[in-house]
Amino acid sequence: MGPQTTLITHAVIIMMENHTFDNYFGRFPGANGRNDLPLASNPPRGDLDHTSPAAYAAMDHGAMDEFPAEGYVQYTKDDIPNYWAYAQQFGLSDNFFTSMASSSTPNHIAMVTAQSGGIDTTSTPKSCNSTQNTLAYSKDEQDNHLWTFPCYNVNSLPQILQNNGVSWKYYSTGGNWDAPGFIQNLSGSANDIQNPNQFNTDVQSGKLADVSWVTPPPGQSDHPAQLLQLGQNFVTKIVTNIMNSSYWSNTAIFLTWDDWGGWYDHVPPPQTDAFGLGPRTPLIVISPYAKPGYISHAQGEFASFDKFVEENWNLPNLGQRDALAQTSDLMDFFDFQQAPQLPLILNPLPLPPAYSILKQPSMPNSSQQVGSGGGAIVPSIGGTSTVFKFSVVYTPQQTPTVANVTINSATFPMVRIGKTKGGYLYQYSTKLKAGTYGFLFTFSNPAGGTVNFPVNSVPFFGPEVHPFVLNRSIVNEVTLPGTTVTFVGKYKIANEYTTHSNSHRS
Repeated sequence: MGPQTTLITHAVIIMMENHTFDNYFGRFPGANGRNDLPLASNPPRGDLDHTSPAAYAAMDHGAMDEFPAEGYVQYTKDDIPNYWAYAQQFGLSDNFFTSMASSSTPNHIAMVTAQSGGIDTTSTPKSCNSTQNTLAYSKDEQDNHLWTFPCYNVNSLPQILQNNGVSWKYYSTGGNWDAPGFIQNLSGSANDIQNPNQFNTDVQSGKLADVSWVTPPPGQSDHPAQLLQLGQNFVTKIVTNIMNSSYWSNTAIFLTWDDWGGWYDHVPPPQTDAFGLGPRTPLIVISPYAKPGYISHAQGEFASFDKFVEENWNLPNLGQRDALAQTSDLMDFFDFQQAPQLPLILNPLPLPPAYSILKQPSMPNSSQQVGSGGGAIVPSIGGTSTVFKFSVVYTPQQTPTVANVTINSATFPMVRIGKTKGGYLYQYSTKLKAGTYGFLFTFSNPAGGTVNFPVNSVPFFGPEVHPFVLNRSIVNEVTLPGTTVTFVGKYKIANEYTTHSNSHRS
């Protein structure tokens, strides 16, 4: 290892959760974004399908036209003011892609190895500490699908750093965001710290590693159905702590999101290999040497973090995506000859009153916490004969004087069902005509007036009401190779059932 090749002596990589570029920054001035999508609710109603099969279906060979109906929405500056402010003051990429057209775990692994090891799914707990015979859904470079033990014998950037005397730490809560836990030469390392909040303590006590990776606590991660203020406040605290320390003068902060989350993006990802690239995600670069107000159009992905560190510390590459000429090293964001930028100290965002008054209920038969989302409308897709239940949890002890749900433009009073976890459950049940709907709740505030939920007064998406009801099933859903698998679709229209089936040998 030689000395640093730039003025950067500390790199901090923050990976949040589940948003595409168009979903967060499509309306950013000067960027390559769609600025005409409907507004998104804060919080989102629930988690969208963002598995690998869903990603490839959404991308549709580059047509980018098969995303979930709920995913064609976007936020504005008013929803993400702190992220927007960092992007305006420092640097933003509009050509940065998820490494894997999949979900969290493959992309977290790619962040430190420039590959996924083959894993093509997100599941917890599945890591090097898994019990014997644990299997994770995977595929190889020829796109053959297989099952593998989720502990991968691959080279990693932390190992290269350690071999060359460069310090590193990885902060997470463990589980599917803990990339070192899936890598043989990193699993169990003392540098794999199972506490994201320890990062701020290390900065304040002068113990910042040369290279740090930070993933958030699950409740402050931007993962649907979380309030957007929570993730922004987690990031703001990290950035502010660095800016208020002596580390600011020589630090580069890279802020990104780990996967597409089911949200729409209009740019077809370049297909580097059988694993990706996947849909675009935002990248914000914060540093005293970041070019002010810069928008990068260079093709980047999570392996770009590896490439930046390798070049900045004069290290060998991993021989994976980081070695490809088309993978940006992110150096275009910086001007080391400019007068260093001053810190941009932002205040944490206040939590709106509605957030403490109204919560989404958990899905039925779910272990989710109240507020984790998904249960505000059940079912979310149905037919004209389906009874849809609109539900919300009211947390104060007082009985509200206003308890309404507005479905499209019609407002209906809700019925108090009884006590539930976190407060009192209110519901309104109805059948609906065919079409797509949106809904929001309006309740009285014990402090005076009323509050809307979602907190930005943009209705939740749903339900989708179709002219028919479809029931799906798979015979032999889990089976051995060579077994016949039958896919059955049964739909009801005008009170008559029709069944279609198709069988394939696995």
